Amino acid sequence: MLLLRGKRLLVMGRGERGVVLTEVDVTTPSAPKVARTMELAGQLASARLHGGTARVVVASSPEPIIVPSVATLRRRAKATTTT
Repeated sequence: MLLLRGKRLLVMGRGERGVVLTEVDVTTPSAPKVARTMELAGQLASARLHGGTARVVVASSPEPIIVPSVATLRRRAKATTTT
């Protein structure tokens, strides 16, 4: 997906770990220059340009919560009270 504002182009694509946003200066179209790059975890859901602001929506899932077993909690509690 591409968004253009003046002489700046926002290029959105897939990266190894999610969405890659690359701002490109296209002042000289025959020699575009990368101004900056950002990688976000997740998948590109939507994007739009409103005035001078790019609104990029990225969907991602939270990391799983690992709940320790009761035996592990008891071991930790015992270790804390004996030290």
